[in-house]
Amino acid sequence: MASPSRSQAHLFCTVVDNYGDAGVCLRLARHYARKGAQTTLVIDEPELIDRMMPNWRQEPRLSVQTEAPSLAGSPQPIELTVIEAFQFDAPLDYRVALEQLHASGTTVQRIALDYLATEPWAASHQGLASPDLEVKHAAMEKGHSTNPAGPAATRQWFAPSFYGQGFPMIHDDFIEANSEQRQQMRARLGATQSDDFLVMAFGYPDAPWDELKEAFQSHGLPSGFKQAVFWQPKGLELTQDEFDIALQACDLNFVRGEDSFVRAHWAAASRWQVPFVWQPYRQEGNVHADKLSGWLSKAGEFEPHYKAFTLEFNRLGAGAGLSESWSGVLSAWDQIRAQLSQFGFVYKGRDRPT
Repeated sequence: MASPSRSQAHLFCTVVDNYGDAGVCLRLARHYARKGAQTTLVIDEPELIDRMMPNWRQEPRLSVQTEAPSLAGSPQPIELTVIEAFQFDAPLDYRVALEQLHASGTTVQRIALDYLATEPWAASHQGLASPDLEVKHAAMEKGHSTNPAGPAATRQWFAPSFYGQGFPMIHDDFIEANSEQRQQMRARLGATQSDDFLVMAFGYPDAPWDELKEAFQSHGLPSGFKQAVFWQPKGLELTQDEFDIALQACDLNFVRGEDSFVRAHWAAASRWQVPFVWQPYRQEGNVHADKLSGWLSKAGEFEPHYKAFTLEFNRLGAGAGLSESWSGVLSAWDQIRAQLSQFGFVYKGRDRPT
């Protein structure tokens, strides 16, 4: 990476329905800023950033705005990384200006960052060309041509992935909770007794919470716990740092989407070894089932009861039912905690994006 004053990163994000996209982009922007790049996060709802990370203005190299940065002015950066996240293109005039910036000597890397890819095919697709044909057409309309080695032609596709060639998951901002932080958060989330089994119930509307409670009633809880306490996040009631603490304060995390799913790995790898169950975003064509299957297959050594329970929770199981599969989880509770912890630990050792 070039010197901090001459290295820049521009990230483009739009908020679709939930806040996961904004959360991922904020973590990524903070990562680049802390690596030394003057970083701009362009997002259509910047007020979300204030709620997720109220102290973001204390990051000296991070800015948040709604409009694309100007590429004019001096001095020009030596290198510029442009990340267009989750199938959202930067404004066309900005993308055209990138071609001119590249022609003037700046190294421009454009990345089309897609959603988390757990499927095996993702490994062979990382880094493939994803040319921006709209820029080429815009140039042709003006009687110009684009450089075949320019940013539009050489844009690359990446996705966060558990496979080695993927775009690594950000974890260098994860705060490992100490005992006092964990206890304070448990009380804040409603667990006031030492034998409370605190469950993070962060799922989509079709998550089977009633069935889960019935399973707890029928088969009990892990050793040492007497009663279950459910905490269901409502909106952005916690900052990103507080959410990391909350994941470690619970005894079992049910997480949804992508951002909380990745962070649950780091909570599993923490000293608290908190197990988790993932509910992918439901998609047409059963794409969510492929994502879940891809992740469970990657974690091929997982205890079979854990896999069965995860599938039943997502209504993709063989029909044994959530209650019966929970009984199996209880029989292998310590093994499941250890395996999830190891799986998270392996990925905390991955290289960071540069």
